[in-house]
Amino acid sequence: MKQYFLLATTILMISSCIDNHSKTKKEPSEKVSDSSHSKTEKINFEQLTGSYNKETDAWVTHDPKYTANIDFDNTPIGTFEFNGELYASISEMDKDGNSLGMGLINKKGQIVVKPKYGTIMVGFVNGLCEVRDRSDKYYGLVSENGIEVVAPQYYDCMELNDNDSRAIDSTMIKVCKNEKQGFINVKGEIVIPLQYQSLDLVGEKLIMFMKEPAKWGFINYKNEIVIQPEFSHTNIFRDGKMTLQRNDGEEYIVYANGKVEKK
Repeated sequence: MKQYFLLATTILMISSCIDNHSKTKKEPSEKVSDSSHSKTEKINFEQLTGSYNKETDAWVTHDPKYTANIDFDNTPIGTFEFNGELYASISEMDKDGNSLGMGLINKKGQIVVKPKYGTIMVGFVNGLCEVRDRSDKYYGLVSENGIEVVAPQYYDCMELNDNDSRAIDSTMIKVCKNEKQGFINVKGEIVIPLQYQSLDLVGEKLIMFMKEPAKWGFINYKNEIVIQPEFSHTNIFRDGKMTLQRNDGEEYIVYANGKVEKK
């Protein structure tokens, strides 16, 4: 009888432990669910009063803070369109009718990029919009979510919309400052420091850099020299190789693995 009592007690204890363990495991799964829900929250853009006029292809507003007719130009091509959306520039005005800054609006009347820039690219390339500050000198980037990824700081150039570079690697953007060039990625992070006179994307995750006129070499995306600067011009890789010329006038075949051989 005593044995039966001990056995029953043991079974109850094991059952209780299993039940408690299963309850403990349920708690973190609920937290994960809450976390994933927050990631899917929609972005709340500022809504401009007014309405879209289909005949004139414009957003019409009576808000004195903004331009009255925001024209979309009926242009569903080029940089105007991104992810099926069309955009137009919008200006915030002072009481005398002078522009306080430019931004972007979509056809739903949502202000996607706040109107605070001197110049703005109408639309997005790979989810990014090129902007300039009020002095119209310094370049920056704003995402399609309206987030300023790069504050205007790069002077003289930002090749976001360069078709040749985008065809080679759309994740790399050439930038300039103090007469030096470098590359950033689409997150605004510096990949290649701004320390070169001139740079060209050439494919195969390699970049040609100019040490001095007619002295071009190769670096990789880690800013490591792969081939010393000894070529008179640049080219791009096709099928893993390209033809270049040294200052001696001879042509050479350059391979993406760093091998160089006389043609």
